[in-house]
Amino acid sequence: VVWRAEPGVVGKISQCARGWCLFDAAGRAGYLRTADIWGTAADETLP
Repeated sequence: VVWRAEPGVVGKISQCARGWCLFDAAGRAGYLRTADIWGTAADETLP
């Protein structure tokens, strides 16, 4: 874990594939498991 976002942080989710999505919050980016993101399906994909 390089950094951890607090509950309620707003960011942009993009580039979802194989169970992971890129998450960017104020220029800090990292990957989240789709299973840990409310409202996404395990097989969610985004370009």
